Amino acid sequence: MHALTDRQEIQAAEELLRAQFKERAERCPAVQIGYQGGSAKADAYWHGPLGIWGSINDAPSGGANGKDRFWNAFGTEDPGQEGSLSVVCEINPSHEGASLRVGGLFARGDDGKTYLLHTGRIGSGRTGVAQKLFWEHWPYRKTSVACGKSVADCAVVAELESPQAMFEIARFVKEVQRIKALPAVEATAAT
Repeated sequence: MHALTDRQEIQAAEELLRAQFKERAERCPAVQIGYQGGSAKADAYWHGPLGIWGSINDAPSGGANGKDRFWNAFGTEDPGQEGSLSVVCEINPSHEGASLRVGGLFARGDDGKTYLLHTGRIGSGRTGVAQKLFWEHWPYRKTSVACGKSVADCAVVAELESPQAMFEIARFVKEVQRIKALPAVEATAAT
């Protein structure tokens, strides 16, 4: 696989993700979404049968992402039942180019299909939650991705043209939630 770096190709992939995510979802307008370092009001799209919401947008103004990447935040709380949503994970591809310093990127497979990938960078501000933890506990498919002059392992989140894309995204979000809970579980077990 190779990372998409062209601005137009990345925009097209983001639009494909947006269309997939909004299809058959319940729109929850202007909900408060808390993320590391702040919060923002944004539309969230709830997939009740899958138990996940997503907010597929440009970066919130003043957010840590700046304006150079998309802000694709995901969580598991029902937006209709919660006053404020907590982000479980973000998959934030750059608008142009590809960086392994961010959590998300789009790639083209040898099969010509477009994939949403994650680098495993799942920091939450809590001790022990990091890329190393992710890779120690990620049970699903990973792939090597050519990104400029570098090659790195990335988790395959979803094939965006697949009818299973939403299921695959939901599985990823729930796995990240499980992995992020591990340090707390391990600390509790040690006492």
